[in-house]
Formats: sequence, C-alpha cells, structure tokens
Amino acid sequence: MEKWELSKEEIERCKKEAVANAVDKFFPDITNGEKKALCEFFEELFNEFMVSEREIYLEKEQKDKGNGYYTRDLISKLGKLGIEVPRTRNGKFRPYILGEKYQRHSEDFEEFLISLITNGYSKTQISRTLRKLDLPYSQDEIEKIKNDLKEKAEHLKTDN
Repeated sequence: MEKWELSKEEIERCKKEAVANAVDKFFPDITNGEKKALCEFFEELFNEFMVSEREIYLEKEQKDKGNGYYTRDLISKLGKLGIEVPRTRNGKFRPYILGEKYQRHSEDFEEFLISLITNGYSKTQISRTLRKLDLPYSQDEIEKIKNDLKEKAEHLKTDN
C-alpha cells in the first residue's frame, strides 16, 4: 500500500482552515471591540513567549546580552498583531515561535493562543500545547515558558 502524504501547501491550507473554524466556533459573535481586546491579549502573550525564549537563549549564550526590541506586525484571523521582538547584541537570537524569517503569520502560535483561550490555562494543557509546537527546548525550558505564560495570562485576566 502506498504511503499517503500531504504537500506543504495542503498542510498550510488545512491549518488555516482549522484556525478559521476554531475562531468561528469559539468566537462566533465577536465584535470589533472584542477582536481588538483579544488581539491585545494575544500580543501580550506572544511578547511574553519571545522574552522567555530570549532568557533561555541568554542562559546558554552567556557572552551575549539582551539588546531591546524591534516592532513587527503579524497577521492573525482576528487582525494585525503588533509585537515587540526581543533581540540580542550579537544578533544571533531569533525566537523560534516566529517561524521563518520574514514570515508575517504564525499559524502554530495562533493555534496555541486559541487553545489557551478555549481550553483554559491549566498547566497540563499549556504544557501539552507547547509540546505540539515542536520547539527545540528541553523539558525544563518548556516548563519555564509555560510558567511565564501562565503568570502573564493570569496577570492579564486580573488587570481587565
């Protein structure tokens, strides 16, 4: 029997459809104001994720130092996300969650954020979802990212 495979384009199309369906399913009557608030929430979590990634990088690359941020727009099903990408002095750090260079849409992270909202913020669910992203981090590093995101999500919930 022949092995069945999807092309990269088919996989990307399926991912886009899945995210669109999840947004439609879990946020069917979302207003523009609610979309804006949700985008701001996503921006905060995305930024926190990348800061955690940089902290992990700097622990391994002790000769390098953090060097501020640059702004970048990402496209999501809910609208444009304005994110602050952390950088380092030597310029070798790049958050894995951003995907390929110059890519303006991160399906994996968008799915992760939707999963956070729809499945809650349980530590088990966050860990499971982070593992699905196939990030090149150890279990301890995933644990750090999870704790940082959990803390940020709880902070955002209580501030609003």
